[in-house]
Amino acid sequence: MKTVIHKIRTTSICLITAAAIAAPSAGYARWFSAPKPVVKKLTQTVRTGTSHLQDNAGDIADKLTEIHAQIEDNRPLINALKNGQMMQQLTEIVQYLNESQQDYQAFTENGVYLLRQDIQDLVGTVSSISDMLNLDSKLNDQLHKAAALVDKMPVTFLFALAKSGIDKRLQDILARLIQLSDDLVLVATLPLERNVYLYPGEYKDSLCPLVNDQQTRVQLAVLNARIDANVWAIDTVSDLIPEDLNVSAMVVGGGGATVSKFPPQYIFKAMKTILSAIKLRVGNYKSIAESMCSAA
Repeated sequence: MKTVIHKIRTTSICLITAAAIAAPSAGYARWFSAPKPVVKKLTQTVRTGTSHLQDNAGDIADKLTEIHAQIEDNRPLINALKNGQMMQQLTEIVQYLNESQQDYQAFTENGVYLLRQDIQDLVGTVSSISDMLNLDSKLNDQLHKAAALVDKMPVTFLFALAKSGIDKRLQDILARLIQLSDDLVLVATLPLERNVYLYPGEYKDSLCPLVNDQQTRVQLAVLNARIDANVWAIDTVSDLIPEDLNVSAMVVGGGGATVSKFPPQYIFKAMKTILSAIKLRVGNYKSIAESMCSAA
């Protein structure tokens, strides 16, 4: 500290000396021949400036001492972090986050559109099956409303689906349903449910092959097997994604809004309901046929 003050004093003296030397000859003659009050004022100014410099230097030194003390106090913690496993774990976490961010960026640029298209194709195929069999229109409406919800979902939520590998499973379900739609031609040629329920005897010729014709019986068994397999595939995908999604948002007036169901779940539940309705119809047709027709 004495060294710092000494340097400051020396610097102040040097500045005064340099100013005196640099002045013109007439000027510095008057300078040193000036009345004593001027010299006294100048001396007071230099002393005041030196005092301020000393105070500032003291403040800086105190701050540095304080910072140094804090570093020393925390050095055991710093050494523990540096030499322990925590730094390695933190590094791995940061690396993982960086990689995830890269994956997310790639998904936002292309993957999200492919995923939305897979969902739309799936919904379109199931909707076509529902129309072909003249199923309850409410089921079809439910399916399309669910698809509309998913289409409005933020990319962040859809990214979670993509990371679970759901896109490949959606394509698998789509292929299964396309095959199922071909097998359902058999059911599409049968009378409407409401008519069969009212006048079953009038449709004996249409229903009896379900239990009497060997080829039709096999075809019906395969159809039931495909429906069961598709329901299992839908349940498997549904289990991979969250059942509920709680998102709270503050709105005007201090109220809140909560979304309690993860929108893709509506799609899978609607698809499962439609497949269950098809299987129920086939089972009812078979039961009525067995009661009316004698086995071959």
